[in-house]
Amino acid sequence: MKVLTDNFVFSQSSLQTFTYCRRRFCLRFIDHLVWPAQISTSQHQVDIQSGTRFHQLVHQYFLGFDEDSLLKLASVDSDPRIHQWLSLFFQSCFSHLEGDLYPESSYTIRLDNHILTAKVDLLHIDKINTIRIYDWKTSRKLPSTEMLKRQFQ
Repeated sequence: MKVLTDNFVFSQSSLQTFTYCRRRFCLRFIDHLVWPAQISTSQHQVDIQSGTRFHQLVHQYFLGFDEDSLLKLASVDSDPRIHQWLSLFFQSCFSHLEGDLYPESSYTIRLDNHILTAKVDLLHIDKINTIRIYDWKTSRKLPSTEMLKRQFQ
């Protein structure tokens, strides 16, 4: 019988893999076999890279970078959606949150004998100590509520 090591760290990816396919979880996380990457289009790769650049710009904003400078960077990006996304972000209430803000932060805890780790786009603690976690989405199609409920996020 194969088992996880005592120091195995459960992540969004490992939990989602387990839910999707227990056999794939076993091959990847217990047997440590390299699972072939899904075939993706070049457009899919562009979308992933663009989403990463958007996340980096928002992260820089929460670290204190100037809004105008970030918009200038976005305006010369090879993907025009970056400027549009960032402009919409700056127009939203999310760019004016008050309280303690922790962008692109990782958290790890031990639950009983298990280690769980998570990375969040933004952790927000307001003045009455309400904690909110924000996750920026840049996919071409807005994910459904049902799909998001099935995801380990």
